[in-house]
Amino acid sequence: MVSRKHINMQKNIGKVGPGTFAFYSKWYHSAIWAVLTFFKFKRNYKALSKVLYPEITPDQAKSSIQLLTKLGFLKKNEQGYLEPTDRSISSGETENSPEVSEFHEQTMSLAREAMNKVPLDQREMSTMTISISDRTYKEVLNTIKACRQQLFKIARNDKTPRRVFQINFQVFPLSKGM
Repeated sequence: MVSRKHINMQKNIGKVGPGTFAFYSKWYHSAIWAVLTFFKFKRNYKALSKVLYPEITPDQAKSSIQLLTKLGFLKKNEQGYLEPTDRSISSGETENSPEVSEFHEQTMSLAREAMNKVPLDQREMSTMTISISDRTYKEVLNTIKACRQQLFKIARNDKTPRRVFQINFQVFPLSKGM
């Protein structure tokens, strides 16, 4: 098990960092972690694999549980069910690691799939194309940061979660600077 010193606790937020980046190596590690905030799980990997969308295999669910436990993100409660050790998990501001980059690519792919397969009343997708200065770009990034913090707060305060959602933010240039 990875030492808890790698998980920087701040307001019950587990910090993914060096030594724990494997958390982001597959999209379903974070999904399983989040599902276990409300799903009672002991050893039924088949049932757990079917809770996710898209579904994964029972073997993938088992290896994910093993990884999350090894990294210190899951623990057994008094009833013997696995549960998250923290209410939220974050990689912090901008972490540069191959796992985080791969995770971003996987979740963008999931978003593309959801656009075609998830009913409109169960998803929200929007885009904007804007012309801005470098100064305003920094303001946009700060606004997104504040939004992420507010979403973390909302999720932490939810006492009865029943579903896992993925929220992605991307901001990138469509032109060269002038």
